[in-house]
Amino acid sequence: MTYRTKALLVGTLFGALIGAVLAWTATDGQPEGEEATNPLANLGPSDYLQLGIAILTLGRQFGSMLKRA
Repeated sequence: MTYRTKALLVGTLFGALIGAVLAWTATDGQPEGEEATNPLANLGPSDYLQLGIAILTLGRQFGSMLKRA
């Protein structure tokens, strides 16, 4: 297995783990049933944009850390 393949595999698994943690956090403490409200419905486009920028910034910082090492 090449270095690139290992890096892609680790990145994919890490991304899936982060996504699962975010989903778990978003639904933590929410009641089940018909009366339950969706907390994600309260988020606007600017919230998603801020989240996307934060994720890209994290990736950029991680990449710069790897280049320094």
